Amino acid sequence: MKSIEKTVTVDVPLDVTFATWANYNSFPAFTKNRVSVEKIGRTKTRWIVDLLGYKAEFEAEVDDIKPNKLLSWHATTGVKHFGSVYFVPGNGSTTVTIRLAFDTESIETHLGIDIVAKWCELEALFDDILQGFKTYVEQMWWQVPEAV
Repeated sequence: MKSIEKTVTVDVPLDVTFATWANYNSFPAFTKNRVSVEKIGRTKTRWIVDLLGYKAEFEAEVDDIKPNKLLSWHATTGVKHFGSVYFVPGNGSTTVTIRLAFDTESIETHLGIDIVAKWCELEALFDDILQGFKTYVEQMWWQVPEAV
């Protein structure tokens, strides 16, 4: 297992920041690597993403939701991983921290790439995702739909 942890501060109130992340339909607006996401159950989703130029498919199940505090999940199919996103209020802002753990053998099996050699690229991808999220929320926060 290899882990990634990234943090960004968003200059938007906590409730809006959390609702934006929790609404999977907003992901195309701020991440380049997401191809599609489909809700397939109350706590389950199916994802198809572009991961470093490779198509990765997986289903994920939500493990925990604490409104305005935490979202966590684990993959049930495809590339084995688990993750969590933490939300901490500031003075009119929100600090967002994403933590991910990937089974590197699973990535190599499902995508056929040496992920250890591309690990810096994967970390940079999550920097881009968080920066895209920050920009999106700060520019569009008054239009954010409710979480799905």
